[in-house]
Amino acid sequence: MDVSSIAIGAALPVSETRQIPPEQAAQRRELVKAAGVINQNQAVGPENELVIVFDRVSHRPVTQVLDRKTKEVVMQVPFESVLRLAQSLSGSDSSG
Repeated sequence: MDVSSIAIGAALPVSETRQIPPEQAAQRRELVKAAGVINQNQAVGPENELVIVFDRVSHRPVTQVLDRKTKEVVMQVPFESVLRLAQSLSGSDSSG
């Protein structure tokens, strides 16, 4: 079986593969860390988990609360709220 003619990633146009700016990459890392804090503290409930997906068109984060068993989306949460909740759970609220 000859597989040398298969080009991995050939289905994606070159324009679809864009580099993420450093500030956006930093924001993504912060969101992923925040989701970890929230899930570790079971802040969305023991039967749920917070996940972060990135919209393919706008490249903006979409935070979702999923049922752990069914993987059904229970709700979507603005990413700003996720950051504030994680900050309060970790006790590093710098607002005063």
